Amino acid sequence: MGWDAGVEQPLFNGRAMAALTYFHNDFRDLIDFSVIQGYVNIGRAETKGIEVEFSGRPREDFFFSLIYSCLDARDKIEGTPLLRRPRDILCARFSYSFLTRWTAAVAFDYVGQRKDMNYNVWPVLTVTLPAHSLLNGVISYEAGKNAQLFVRLDNILDKRYEMVYGYGTLGFSVQAGVKLDL
Repeated sequence: MGWDAGVEQPLFNGRAMAALTYFHNDFRDLIDFSVIQGYVNIGRAETKGIEVEFSGRPREDFFFSLIYSCLDARDKIEGTPLLRRPRDILCARFSYSFLTRWTAAVAFDYVGQRKDMNYNVWPVLTVTLPAHSLLNGVISYEAGKNAQLFVRLDNILDKRYEMVYGYGTLGFSVQAGVKLDL
């Protein structure tokens, strides 16, 4: 069962918006995975927190959004944090449209520390995954009514980080593609 409550406030004649949301979720029989035990049942769990957002379009060709989330995610029976769920997440997005059909966007994501398990040792150890920041970008071209060409740059600063303990992630990468709306 979950619920949230929030307020949104338009600012500057509708060119910007501020929002604040509180959320709360109670879980019964939450399914998790353990390398040793396989799928396990977390009898009761809870997530709650706040999200603060500020976004705007100061000019027709420029958009931004800033979002901060503060999360408390717990196994209510054990009293321990749920694995891989950071307390703090900060996201900043900026996009700029130019020359009628082009858009350039950049995204900055900060993910705070979170608990995980090291299954490579016995007995299994609880570890703390460090916080990390990522910078990503995309340039796109509207080639027609239903077609978009894009080049995406992921992990521009080539950061080393793990979303799951022991599983590395890609460093800097470039992807190009076509998006078709059929």
